Formats: sequence, C-alpha cells, structure tokens
Amino acid sequence: MNRATRSPLARIRLRARITQTEAAERIGMRRPNYSAIENGRCVPRIDTCSRIAEVLEVDLGEIAHAALATKKWRKELEVPPQLERGEAA
Repeated sequence: MNRATRSPLARIRLRARITQTEAAERIGMRRPNYSAIENGRCVPRIDTCSRIAEVLEVDLGEIAHAALATKKWRKELEVPPQLERGEAA
C-alpha cells in the first residue's frame, strides 16, 4: 500500500518500526483483528486503545486523534461536526 494512503494508525505503527503481526501479539489479539482496527473496519474499546498506545509508545491522545481521522470511527463515536472540523464545542 502506498504510504500516502495508509491509515493514521498504520503510520503511527510504522514510526514504531513494528509489523501488524508484532503489534497484534504485543496487544494480545490476532493480526486480522488488529488490521480491522488499523484500517477502520472496527472500533476498539478504550482499554484496547490504551494497549495500542502503550505498544506503539504514544499517548492515548495520539491514538484518539488517529481514530477521529478514520470515517467509520467518527460515525461510530458520533463525533459532532464542529469537533470533526477542529472547532471548540
């Protein structure tokens, strides 16, 4: 996949220099499940997001920011349009 089209979460993982398989193992899940999260096909629980942040060595806020950049996550989380645009609530 072209680096420009990768999901924000994939870019964070690549900065950590680990594969999807390594990330999934460290988080404690199967690679297809991690891939679904990374590609926005499913929305993880907050405890899973926390483990992802820990494994990728970033703040939970960075994972949340990456999540909001994924259309399915925005829809699932019912993000108000003004937050989507970065405006104050």
